[in-house]
Amino acid sequence: EGDYHGEVTVNSNDPDYPNIVVPVVLTVCIIPWFPIVYNLTTEVSVSNLTLNWEFIGPIYEFHIYSSKDPNGTFTIVDTTAETTWVTPLTENKMFYYVIGMW
Repeated sequence: EGDYHGEVTVNSNDPDYPNIVVPVVLTVCIIPWFPIVYNLTTEVSVSNLTLNWEFIGPIYEFHIYSSKDPNGTFTIVDTTAETTWVTPLTENKMFYYVIGMW
């Protein structure tokens, strides 16, 4: 990560400007090669559960999974391109996770 400074020298057949030096800066940053969903929050109303999240990386859509048991089998319940998802409250307790897909 960081900035790398250098120069590009252009040689020309122009007698007035035989060499032109152009300064360049290359900025290198780490972009995850896989999407990351983070800061997943929940909001509960009388009849709905709302999941909100943030993400890093190139994401085409999000897959929402749920299970009645946190150590059980999670199944996909929906996909969305948004960072908010709302579902009716139908169970006393459910566990969710969200993954980003590209």
